[in-house]
Amino acid sequence: MDIDINEFCDSIDQIILELVKQKKEIVLTGFRGGILPLSNQKDVSNALNIAIEEKDYKLSKALNYYLAYLEVENNTVIYKHLPVIIHAELSSFCNCECIMCTHCYEKNDRARYLDLSVFERLLPTCRFVVINGIGELFIHPDIIAILSKLKEYQVQLSITTNAQYIPDDVVPIIGDIFKRVCVSCDGATKNTYEKIRRGASFETFKNNCKILRSAFRDDSVFTMSVVSMRQNLLETVDIVYLAKELGFDEVRFGRLSTNPFIGNEADSVNNYPNLSTMIMSEAIKTGKKIGIKVIVPVIYENERYSTFEAEREKKQLSDSKLFRDAAYYENLH
Repeated sequence: MDIDINEFCDSIDQIILELVKQKKEIVLTGFRGGILPLSNQKDVSNALNIAIEEKDYKLSKALNYYLAYLEVENNTVIYKHLPVIIHAELSSFCNCECIMCTHCYEKNDRARYLDLSVFERLLPTCRFVVINGIGELFIHPDIIAILSKLKEYQVQLSITTNAQYIPDDVVPIIGDIFKRVCVSCDGATKNTYEKIRRGASFETFKNNCKILRSAFRDDSVFTMSVVSMRQNLLETVDIVYLAKELGFDEVRFGRLSTNPFIGNEADSVNNYPNLSTMIMSEAIKTGKKIGIKVIVPVIYENERYSTFEAEREKKQLSDSKLFRDAAYYENLH
């Protein structure tokens, strides 16, 4: 099967899917003015090195991905392809001290910034870089240079941010390399949001979400990520409406990972199983009604619940003290 070099680069995912089904051999046309059969791993590896030398990063990424397919398909013992996806944490520094995060007691103790040089040699062949962790990437002192370098290598980015700080110089780059952006949000009201995400501003969050949305390409995915806990459980449906208002494509609710050192076991929505299931069900229905995808923890999806027990749990939640004072977190060390 003959495939033009431009089509090969643009449609590599679909090409590999078809190969898995049909086991066809591919001949690449237009490579350095000639043809290149892609059945031989050594030939593909040589062509990959040429593409890197010529700084044809679109081709080098496609060839590296194809080489990965060949090596897996042929049960190759020693791989020569390089990572297609890199998962990195550029910054373990954060500008918030959320009540469910280790930053609420560790602050920025022992936090570090990652230098791009650590993995820059992999960028000519890497298609996606996923940047997340416990820190905030946009406060990295070299973030503009890093994003510019990723743009130069034609890398697509998936990031997680709290949207508390978006440097002005980042905005023009967003449409070029940001494929997926996940923004953390844990409240539909200023009071809940700022009490959970200590040090954050609800208005700044909303304004920066709109800036991000306006800079995206049409094929980018904009996700709101929510840690469901008793402090925000009753705002779940309102969070869906907020996500729609701010232009998100989807909102994902995840369960709180409790931390005995923080002492937040009581904050888990697992303590309110009927109420959580009822509210998550309503959130899904709301998402369908207003046109936004809603993803909830699987244990609350399509599960039965008792309305009577849900109301009892709701009263129990409403009667509980939801937030600790700042001194509690200051004494965690």
